[in-house]
Amino acid sequence: EITDRIVRGQFEPDCTKVINALVAAEDNCFDIGGHYGYFTFLLAGLARRGRVDTFEPVSAHVNRLNQGVHASGLDHVTIHHCGVADRSGVMRLNFAESDGDDSMAYLQDVGGVASEAADEHYASFSSTEVDVVTLDSLDLPAPGFIKIDAEGAEGAILAGGRELIQSHRPRMLVEVHGVREAFQVMRVLCECDYHAYAVTEQQTTMPLLLVHREDDEAVRRVQETLDRDIEALWA
Repeated sequence: EITDRIVRGQFEPDCTKVINALVAAEDNCFDIGGHYGYFTFLLAGLARRGRVDTFEPVSAHVNRLNQGVHASGLDHVTIHHCGVADRSGVMRLNFAESDGDDSMAYLQDVGGVASEAADEHYASFSSTEVDVVTLDSLDLPAPGFIKIDAEGAEGAILAGGRELIQSHRPRMLVEVHGVREAFQVMRVLCECDYHAYAVTEQQTTMPLLLVHREDDEAVRRVQETLDRDIEALWA
């Protein structure tokens, strides 16, 4: 189903509009949680004179992403086979190996979603160890844009990137997977003088636009492309 929506161009339409509005040709971008590569390839097409660094811990997804990058000749895209968290090292990754929805892999120490549906889905997961890094530990060009979709690890990822966020003020699109995760994100981003805006009407998972409180230009562009006002969820 996810693959069909991607092929039909119906995957995350509002998020796609937000990214199109905010990413320029010279930008460096991070895609944290690459999965099938929809956002990696979207970013690659926009940041043609910049670069895209994608972080994905699931081996099958990494192989698929590398094949796509190679076939498309995208020399400015790099796929990193690792997770991102609030500390570097090794963590246990729980992941689906079935032919169904394999989008819910999570780092056991910092991720996972507390819901009945998630518990049922997780029951069949396999497990392995993966390398993890923090945003602040990376020796890469600083990003102007970051997308995060990491099955509950979003707060930990941001906590491990406080220095980068405070120094470079990247614009971010972060998928928040629940109330607990939203408070974790809020705790980190308030310290960094960021505001959060809901960009869709989704209720189960919520994509948030996160921008520094002085970045009025980002808010203006997003409101223009969505053709509606967006209000800060916290200030």
